[in-house]
Amino acid sequence: MIYPLYIEEKMSNKLLHTKVSKRKPLDNFPNNNEGHNGDMQIVSIKGKGTYLCIKNKGRWEISEKFNPKNKFDTHEFDSIKSQKIYGQSGLNISLKNESISTNTYAVKTAATSTESQPLLKIGNGSTPGVLSSLGDQDLLLKTGNSTSSNILITDGANGDITNAINGSGKFDIVWNSSNSIAGKLGLLNINTGNAYLAAQVSNGAADAYVRYAYLHDTPSNSQQWVTGFDGTDGSFKINYLQDDAALTPSNGSSKLTIDTSGNVATAGTLTIGDINSDTAGDNYLVEVSGVVKKRTPAQTLSDLNPGLDDLSDVTYSSGDLTISSLDTIISGALVIDSSGDITLSADGGNVIFNDGSNNIFDFDVDGVNLKIMDDADSADYFNISVGASGATTISTVDDGAAAADLTFTVDGDITLDPAGNDVFLSGAHLTLDDTAKVGFDGSGGHTYIFEENDDFLNFVVGGEGLMVLQEKAGTSVAQSSRIYTGCPLMLKDIGGVADNPVSGFGSIYVNGDKLYFKDDSGNVKIINAATQWHTTCGFYMGTNGLRWLPLVQGEYEQSSLTDWATDNSIYIVPYDMKINTIYLAHARQNSGQAQPGNTTLKLFKDGSALSNDVTVNISNSGYDTTDLYNTNTFDFSGETNTYSAGDTMQIEIDPTNTMYYTSCTIVGEWT
Repeated sequence: MIYPLYIEEKMSNKLLHTKVSKRKPLDNFPNNNEGHNGDMQIVSIKGKGTYLCIKNKGRWEISEKFNPKNKFDTHEFDSIKSQKIYGQSGLNISLKNESISTNTYAVKTAATSTESQPLLKIGNGSTPGVLSSLGDQDLLLKTGNSTSSNILITDGANGDITNAINGSGKFDIVWNSSNSIAGKLGLLNINTGNAYLAAQVSNGAADAYVRYAYLHDTPSNSQQWVTGFDGTDGSFKINYLQDDAALTPSNGSSKLTIDTSGNVATAGTLTIGDINSDTAGDNYLVEVSGVVKKRTPAQTLSDLNPGLDDLSDVTYSSGDLTISSLDTIISGALVIDSSGDITLSADGGNVIFNDGSNNIFDFDVDGVNLKIMDDADSADYFNISVGASGATTISTVDDGAAAADLTFTVDGDITLDPAGNDVFLSGAHLTLDDTAKVGFDGSGGHTYIFEENDDFLNFVVGGEGLMVLQEKAGTSVAQSSRIYTGCPLMLKDIGGVADNPVSGFGSIYVNGDKLYFKDDSGNVKIINAATQWHTTCGFYMGTNGLRWLPLVQGEYEQSSLTDWATDNSIYIVPYDMKINTIYLAHARQNSGQAQPGNTTLKLFKDGSALSNDVTVNISNSGYDTTDLYNTNTFDFSGETNTYSAGDTMQIEIDPTNTMYYTSCTIVGEWT
């Protein structure tokens, strides 16, 4: 039955002819104790609008505010007759009668009726129609006040009905009933198709499950069970939790688990009742002498205990199980799970492991010997034997050749810690590959020997490569090979003359803090006596100008390198040499004279500069008999200053202040 909405023209005409009091509009709403039933009053409130007020049954009833003429504002009427309601953007709601079929269900029986029904269609046919509550309020769909009415949702014409939650909210089905059978969620297909409940997830790590919960006001009194799929490992679980926290197959206490291979694990005890030994089937369980076994239809009960003679040869006493006629145990995969030790006692002296054809492991418990044999040739084997005092021998045997190698592939370190402090290689060689090192500092790793490159043997001490031996066959191995040292070579003073070296060799040694060489004929030469060189000069300057030291003779320095300075300042080098140090002592005439200050010395060769300036601040000059023995050191060891035999040497001096009495010693070495 449809109730059309309509606006009666009579009501409009009556309103037009109603006598209206010529009252002035009020600026607030009248009180109920003002006026009489049937009175009308216009109220205009600033900022809110204009309203029509009518007094009815002792109360003022207030209309909605008036709107501009070009806009429509819905008012309450007894009825509005319309098939279409338009909104701001066009047609929104269509109201019409259509003939549709409806079903009323009683258990599995559907009563179908077809009649004209009022339909509310929302939307414009091209975009989804939305039925929504106003604001943050619930949307309630309910039947009339009848216990036999239903809310029926159909798919129209074979389309899916999908409840999609856009957000993180839950989709709850809630009822409030004390009836013990209330709350039944029924899935009914009145045709021939399936009816099923699908809990699906789109993430492989998510769970799909059904939760059963009793939630108490006190969380610890709550109880929950869950059945479902555990996305973490793909198993099916039944879990329990005594709390009100959300329970899933991935948390709580797992009571029953079925993994993806079909294995079943239970946290409790699986109790099996009476087993029917006469049940027919492909495979089933039967009880044989108190033991549950799998039986096929073709098997008799006696087939399940062959060789035991109805267990007459089996005895059990004081924890010992004895099977007197047992020779062989034949089984599938066999697992022995002992809560204590497992002892194999072989009176014959051997415990043997066999691969089904050949003996592989032979534990000789009498000879204390473990032999592991090749499965193709038992004469090829690995053996460990233990003798008196724990003396152990590891050996390999190849009966056809000498190819029984022993290889250690260790994912870690190998530690040899002999109490006797010795590791012996009997008639063997220790060979390392080109990346291996022989270490000498335990786990420190910074003192070792290794082959750095081809034919380069490097000795590293404290992380520093201090010596390298190089084999090189240029002219010859003997002439081209070298020993490199990265540090001074320390030779102990032997306190005497070394013995004659063997033929073809010479020896270097230290005796009395002097370095000697001795050839294979017994001839001895001192090595370091003639390497040191020095010369001295002394002069009086009396100026702060640049001068040349009188290296040859004379007591006066020269102001320039010219012919008349040759006999004083030009030194002819007798051997290949270099200058290491110049020592200089200076004295003033009296205490009132200034110190020389920053004084620069520079080496020259054949009139051209050879070294950089070496500057020392001379501030320790004495006078008269005071402080005459102070020395200043000019270090030339870091300067490039090599001379060849026959070169001429000149030394330039340039003080800041006047210099007076000066003594110099120039120290070098033959190169």
